[in-house]
Amino acid sequence: MKNKRIDKKKEVVKDEFESKLLDLARVTKVTVFLKQLKKQQK
Repeated sequence: MKNKRIDKKKEVVKDEFESKLLDLARVTKVTVFLKQLKKQQK
């Protein structure tokens, strides 16, 4: 029984970590996109 709970916890942490990574990737993409837009406007 005990192992199942630990596995569940690990999965939750992994999901949270992956969603944070996705958010970071999204923010990075937006930042890069905005920088490119600024360059084009000059």
